Amino acid sequence: MRQLFMLMSVLSASWFLIGCGGGAYETEDARGTVTCNGKPITWGAVIFSPVSSPDKKAVGGAGLDTPGKGATAKVGEDGTFVLSTYGNEDGAVIGKHTVVVSYPGGGDEDEEDAHAPCGGTVYQPDSDKPMEFEVVSGADNNFTIELTNPYVEEGPYAAQ
Repeated sequence: MRQLFMLMSVLSASWFLIGCGGGAYETEDARGTVTCNGKPITWGAVIFSPVSSPDKKAVGGAGLDTPGKGATAKVGEDGTFVLSTYGNEDGAVIGKHTVVVSYPGGGDEDEEDAHAPCGGTVYQPDSDKPMEFEVVSGADNNFTIELTNPYVEEGPYAAQ
């Protein structure tokens, strides 16, 4: 009986710590596609980093010192991604984000695009200002991230 009581106590405490999911900020489903010179990138990662905003509030209305937790996604073989913040594919924090496309670890040396020529912070065209993507509550947050590198002359991402 004592073991059953201990087990129930541990399970209750676990549910309390886990909660009902989510985090300090509301998230909304967010997904998209990444291309390099018009062709889908076949691997890598996408990172959405929330931008500070004076009207951004945590769930429950409390203000926090940060603009929210960033969201990440693995890029699939077809160039698509689905963002995750607090849980698997739960989206991104509502609001504006800057975006980075990353190729961690350099990939498999046998892959043609192991060192894809496009990546890093996504900037506004012809600017040194990072582009902002906005995740909107109740909207279809489907983003197309179009990266370019005019210096790629051959391979799967050759500039046209």
